[in-house]
Amino acid sequence: MSSVSALVQSITLNGSPLGTLGTSISVSADSTRFVVGAQSAMYIYTRPSATSTSYSMVASVPNSYASASGDVLVAISPDGSTVAAKFEDATQYIVKIYALNVDANGVATLTLQASYSGNQGVGESFAFSSDGNLLAVGSPQETVSSSVSSGAVFIYSRTGGTWSLTNTINNPGAG
Repeated sequence: MSSVSALVQSITLNGSPLGTLGTSISVSADSTRFVVGAQSAMYIYTRPSATSTSYSMVASVPNSYASASGDVLVAISPDGSTVAAKFEDATQYIVKIYALNVDANGVATLTLQASYSGNQGVGESFAFSSDGNLLAVGSPQETVSSSVSSGAVFIYSRTGGTWSLTNTINNPGAG
């Protein structure tokens, strides 16, 4: 069994397993940080070193929208310093990008760097570049021209601590 599978199977909160925990998982390149999506929240786990076998939850972010629904999908940058998550409510999907800092005592600080809302389906997939300064956000149900649900990919770039939309790749077969 992989360490990710073992981690997801062993996580409980308040003594009760979460029914949809593990709907999305992303691991930093050195495997010391995991971000795990669930129906109600995202959870961030760390281990003290690459050789340690124990993990501790250091942060959680609930899906706090009034009519929260659906799974929280997540990604972590290769260096483990940036986390992206898709939250949703009844009317919109929201992609949030957080800076993640974990100090030497294991205390985590999440700082919201950007928040984007979009149509149904935005944030259904994520991918960070190897340096963590580019984030591709999939939106498979995006309408392009007159082609409903033809899909698009939104490219966000970070300069300093600021994220901005720098490109949109539309389905080449759409209208």
